[in-house]
Amino acid sequence: MNPSSNLMPENPTTASLTLLRRVGECDSEACELLCLIYYPVVYRWARRAGCEHAFAEDVVQEVLLTVFTKVDPNFEGRFRSWLWSVFQSRMVDLIRRSRHHPRPVGGTTAHQAFLNNSALDEAEQVVDESIAERILSLKSEFSENVWTAFWRTTVHGDEAAHVAEDLGISVWAIYKAKKRCQARIRETLAAAGIETPEQFVV
Repeated sequence: MNPSSNLMPENPTTASLTLLRRVGECDSEACELLCLIYYPVVYRWARRAGCEHAFAEDVVQEVLLTVFTKVDPNFEGRFRSWLWSVFQSRMVDLIRRSRHHPRPVGGTTAHQAFLNNSALDEAEQVVDESIAERILSLKSEFSENVWTAFWRTTVHGDEAAHVAEDLGISVWAIYKAKKRCQARIRETLAAAGIETPEQFVV
């Protein structure tokens, strides 16, 4: 069956995720965090399917756009499995639309075999979801300025000087806030036996 014919699973079998509920409700921080965590996942899939860098980035953008427009706030399935089906669908769509897409590494047979492989790593799926929910849960531990300083410099990639000016605090305070949040995230994930993503390493 074409994955695009039913982008949301009809009979979810696992617990719903706070992150996905917030994304479905257009929560900006949840959307940004989802991008931060899953962009490299989808990009890696695209590269493994034989896409060159530019084409892989197009795939990622198409996949994430579909996620933001199709995800249900009451989603209760396995998100990474659904993401994989969206990836398969968008890959096929983009390749059909592109006259100059690169020949897949390993040839067409290897490329199709990869897309047809639905055996996703369950351990990776659990870790992705746990990281997102744990990071979002820490927001309440910090003042609004501290969390905003961390979020804008780490997730948005804004310059510390610009954030400092907007918040009316010193650049040093921005760096201090960023390190506090990163240290707390690292501590929380370590306690759960989860390796901290490089974006959040102090």
